[in-house]
Amino acid sequence: MNDKRSQTIETLKVIAHQWRQPLNLISMEAINLNVQASLEEQVDSKKVLESTKRIEEQVQRMSIILKSILHLGSSESHKRLFSLNKLFDSIYDDFTKASKNKTIELQISCMEEDIQVYGFSSDLHEVLLNLLNNAADAYKEQSKDNKTIFLESSCNDKNCTIKVRDNAGGIPEAIADMVFEQNFSTKITGEGFGIGLYIAKLLIETEFEGSINFNTTPEGTEFIITLPRKDICTLKFVH
Repeated sequence: MNDKRSQTIETLKVIAHQWRQPLNLISMEAINLNVQASLEEQVDSKKVLESTKRIEEQVQRMSIILKSILHLGSSESHKRLFSLNKLFDSIYDDFTKASKNKTIELQISCMEEDIQVYGFSSDLHEVLLNLLNNAADAYKEQSKDNKTIFLESSCNDKNCTIKVRDNAGGIPEAIADMVFEQNFSTKITGEGFGIGLYIAKLLIETEFEGSINFNTTPEGTEFIITLPRKDICTLKFVH
């Protein structure tokens, strides 16, 4: 009972920490709208729409974070096999339709064999999309004409490996050891969106029983996710 209570408390602490920034941003936007309504005879509808859009984005962010964290405590019976190739197709669509990514090429390299991964597809989707968006943000500081991000998968009999690689300059040595810490972010307040690297690491290690690491050089960064391969014949059925 004490173990379950401690786990619940730790989960609530993670949620509270991850929600702090979006809640602060929502509060700031609400105050801004209130000030505009109080001081201006005619409120600028464009400003109101911009504020409400930012509020909606933060609410969506909170929803994604909550769903991912709650999945950490889900039983095996709720997990499912899902297609890695179909997941990559979905990620490609989501990444390329974002306006900020129009100048960036996403190259995907999949195995011909459609590998099945075990867990929550939505969580792996968020982890990979977060890595891709981080790479896209890194290209903002670059004047390169060729801005390409590579998403690749490979498998052997035991593991599946997923790599996200860019040529946008490496992670500075001073912060490289902190990228998976709960308090760490390179984003300006209000720009961060999604689950972040801290929760990404929790999901990969806890839900998928895998690992996530990275290699970085002055030329670029490569994140490497390793997942144990679990097809139908190797799954343990939960009763």
